[in-house]
Amino acid sequence: MHFVSIILFGLVFFDLQQQTDAISCYVCGRGAEGCGTSFRSWGSGVATSAVTNAVACTKIVSTVNSNSILRSYVGKTGTCTEGANNDDGTNSYQYCCTTDYCNKGSIGKGNILSGMFSIILAMFFVFMD
Repeated sequence: MHFVSIILFGLVFFDLQQQTDAISCYVCGRGAEGCGTSFRSWGSGVATSAVTNAVACTKIVSTVNSNSILRSYVGKTGTCTEGANNDDGTNSYQYCCTTDYCNKGSIGKGNILSGMFSIILAMFFVFMD
C-alpha cells in the first residue's frame, strides 16, 4: 500500500511541477484569419509562440464584439491576471491558462481540477493505512 502512495505522490508532484516550465501558446491578433470564435490552429493568421519563457497563455475577448479575440502569452517576467482588461484601449476580458496551447478555445480549469483530484486520491490512499 505504501508503494501506491509513493507513486501517487510522485504523479501529483509531477503534475504540479509541469506548470513551472515554459509552455507553448497560440498567437494571433484581432481579425486574423482563424483567430475568432471559430478558432482554427491552421488559419493563416495563427502562429505558435517561439519563445522559451512563456509561463501563461492568454486569450483576450472583446466585451463589445465576442469575435474580436487576441491570443498571446505572458513571459516569466510578467503576470497574467484574469478578468476585465482595458490595457489595449478596448473593453475586454482576459483569460489565463498554464498548459501547452490551452488558449485555443474556451479556457477551463482542467489543470487545477486534475491537480486537486490527484491530491485527494493520494490522501485517500495515504490515510487508508
